Amino acid sequence: MANLLDAADRLARTEIPLLLSGESGTGKEVLARRIHAVSPRADGPFVAENCAAIPESLLESEFFGHVRGAFTGATCDRDGAFTCADGGTLFLDEIGDMPLALQGKLLRVLEDGLVRPVGASAARAVDVRVVCATNQDLPALVHERKFRGDLYFRLRGAVLQISPLRERREDIGELARYFLRGLNREHGTQKCLTDRAVTGLTARFWPGNARELRNEITLLYHLSHTVLGDSGLDVCAPDPRLVSGDGVVNAVVPMAEIERDAIRLALAEAGGDCSEAARRLGMSRSCIYTKIKKHGLPSRQRHARSAITKGRLERH
Repeated sequence: MANLLDAADRLARTEIPLLLSGESGTGKEVLARRIHAVSPRADGPFVAENCAAIPESLLESEFFGHVRGAFTGATCDRDGAFTCADGGTLFLDEIGDMPLALQGKLLRVLEDGLVRPVGASAARAVDVRVVCATNQDLPALVHERKFRGDLYFRLRGAVLQISPLRERREDIGELARYFLRGLNREHGTQKCLTDRAVTGLTARFWPGNARELRNEITLLYHLSHTVLGDSGLDVCAPDPRLVSGDGVVNAVVPMAEIERDAIRLALAEAGGDCSEAARRLGMSRSCIYTKIKKHGLPSRQRHARSAITKGRLERH
């Protein structure tokens, strides 16, 4: 991780387009914010847009803005993300989900630095550094003609690959303490994390990566009085699939179990919404319905949360 941060800090001081690649939850937006903070644009705005979260019909307006009367409901002029980020950094998350029609317009803005709001007759110049992120295989999408090759090569001045948490277990303790420091600042407390808790956290698989770890530390924080890992519900227990009888952490977990846990976590984070969970996992709705049935998973948030808690109690 230290090498990645060093490379990010060096590239932050340039205007080279950056593409952040990694699984969902690995901290791509956190890294993008760090890049902005150490760049010459740090005093400018940082604007984040999720390309997968905006309805396709509104994408052009969200990115480039619109003028009054441009379409039904456009009752006033509105700046888009590029204008709002003028002088700073625009972070485009889930860039692989951007529709092809908008990709061409994005490429034009990146090439000439001019933004034309929807319905406007004139364009305006913007000075924006674009940082993109994806959890998809963009070269494969280019090969399948689902992503423009010219835009891909325009965006990938440098690619920063963020490894999943299970491949950098040495970072888990440091990340856990970082999240805890934030909670202590927020609530004015001085709670601490035991070595036993760190050992337990390190032995878990973390299919949800840093996002899942942050949620677990938050849960531990609220369950504990002063010492995290000292509560009645032992959420720090190692995942039994990862630890052998002699206490050695195993590196191999059956793919079916990884898939089940990933779907269960996505459903929990999506509030039981199968469509949203499918989007987060990069699969179709029909596919996730099939896999939910295959693994016997519930699709309601309360049931998903109960299943997770039950698993934790069983481990305890």
